[in-house]
Amino acid sequence: MKLQGLNQFVSFLKLKGLIYIFGTGKAGMELAKFLGICGIPVAGFLDNNVRNQKTNVLGQMVYNPEMIKEMKEPFYLLIASSFFVEIESQLIEYGQRPMLDFVNVMPLIMDGFFPRRQNPMNPYVDDLDQLYVELSKCRERIASNASWDEVVKSPFASSHGERYAEYPFLMQWFRDHQPQEILDVGCVLNNRNINPSISSASKLSFLNPAKETLIRQDADYYVMPLQDASLGKTFDLVTCLSTIEHFGMDNSRYGFDSFDLGWDWNRCIEEFLNAIHSLYELTSPGGTLIVSCPYGQKEFVIMPPIVGVRTAQVIHAEHIEAFQERFGHLNNQIHLLRLTGDGWIPSVIQDDYESYGTIGPGASGLIILQIQK
Repeated sequence: MKLQGLNQFVSFLKLKGLIYIFGTGKAGMELAKFLGICGIPVAGFLDNNVRNQKTNVLGQMVYNPEMIKEMKEPFYLLIASSFFVEIESQLIEYGQRPMLDFVNVMPLIMDGFFPRRQNPMNPYVDDLDQLYVELSKCRERIASNASWDEVVKSPFASSHGERYAEYPFLMQWFRDHQPQEILDVGCVLNNRNINPSISSASKLSFLNPAKETLIRQDADYYVMPLQDASLGKTFDLVTCLSTIEHFGMDNSRYGFDSFDLGWDWNRCIEEFLNAIHSLYELTSPGGTLIVSCPYGQKEFVIMPPIVGVRTAQVIHAEHIEAFQERFGHLNNQIHLLRLTGDGWIPSVIQDDYESYGTIGPGASGLIILQIQK
């Protein structure tokens, strides 16, 4: 059975009885929101993490996957988790048949198959297809020698947050450089919006605690957390975009088996610094390390909002002071941006920043650290 097109997929699901989503992370929640807009209510979520079981996600119960063995009503399962390989094997062991009883939708999610429509809880449009179109325009302008910091001064930026600044920054970097070996920590380069800017001559590797479907089939993949990374080699370019702010937080919803260690800002800042040190160690002599993080007020990101757990910290002035104290002797550049209705504009460390989610879907500031080794 081959699913062709969004309408066909929706029609297919409407014939399948109760719909359950396997995975309670960001992908699963976005998929549930999209299905709700299409008139397909989700009956519940499945999760192997016992800490998530018997909790609620988007108003629906999270169940132990074992429950499907006792199900009498017709049902269908959608896998929306970075652990899809293991989950597929698990479901087959339960007697479930691929496509007939379940489907892995992670490749579709990664390819922007499901547009993220406007949400009443978030007035900012977040349509992945439109983001692809706009970033394609950015790539064309940068290829014609436009500067990335001019390209990101667009009202469209307030709909898409940091990706509309991070990707153009790297588009220009890849225009001006051609590294032989690239390591991307967090898999943000594993995306159709930035992949065309990376030369096919560059060897691309990813490091992530959980496996993802790769756009570039020739890429290497290291499945491990950064703090355990001992790869026996270094890289001309190491990137880590909007990732290290999650270290030490509750990332079980993102596929990580780590949990919130509390509101200790000193520890959070130390996590940030240790991550940069680990990334720097993976960078070759003469190579470049590029790190980006949400920047703004001294606050945590709560997911789901208000009632959820802390999934990230927002980098703020104290982090940068600590960074300068520990790494100021290195050859580094700090690019700091603030999000406005007119797009991303240059900013300073002590500027006034809106709270997370106020002016766009994420932080009101973005910091990009560029370190030459």
